Amino acid sequence: MTEHLVWAKLQYVDEQLDGELGLSDIDVESCQVSTDYKTKLAELIVEYESIFSRDKLDCGKATGYPHRIRVLDEKPFRLPCSRIPPTQYEKLRQALDEMEEREII
Repeated sequence: MTEHLVWAKLQYVDEQLDGELGLSDIDVESCQVSTDYKTKLAELIVEYESIFSRDKLDCGKATGYPHRIRVLDEKPFRLPCSRIPPTQYEKLRQALDEMEEREII
């Protein structure tokens, strides 16, 4: 592939990352590898774009797989509630509402 075609392909992928995919934080150009590897990296990013988070609450869902957390002592325990300053109530309520809306909690 000629250098011009590779550059054009990278430009196209950069536009996709910035625009429709919403992955503008990924800077393929900053990688210190050959242009051919940059192209391959960009193609992989576009192919698997669904695995990247779009914002801080975009944590995805792991469905279809059984999950188990093994602990040393299976006896349930409860931690005491932490006090929240009254000035932080509204911020906490907004964060909890947003997490509920996205079905995180």
